Amino acid sequence: MAPDGRARRSAGLVWGLALLLWLPQEDQTPRAAVMLAAAAAGLGLWRGLASRPPGWAWAGGGAMAGLAVAPLAVALILVKSGLHAHGFLELGPRVLLALLLATPGWGLGGALAGGLAAIFFLQRRSFAGGQE
Repeated sequence: MAPDGRARRSAGLVWGLALLLWLPQEDQTPRAAVMLAAAAAGLGLWRGLASRPPGWAWAGGGAMAGLAVAPLAVALILVKSGLHAHGFLELGPRVLLALLLATPGWGLGGALAGGLAAIFFLQRRSFAGGQE
């Protein structure tokens, strides 16, 4: 039940469009950067696990994607601040540090989401197998 490449490419295109729409905006919160980072991590996970059957790899992949969210968000914020050329960070160091300190929580959330997705798909497969 691997998703086709067209859907992944379309999702990547939508992500790129969202990034281009976000870059010129002046932000007061890191919310949009975190959402873009989570979407990028999810797209990477989708590509990496598309051909793997549901199982523990999904939980591990979810944990790795979750652990990548905060550093990706900080990188996006730093790149955006550099492109705006303000001479100062758009969001202060406290906000960036708070984002980085949330990394373990994102990792745990990713592991839980990946594990729950694996359980869901395994249950669905066993249920469909019993019906046939």
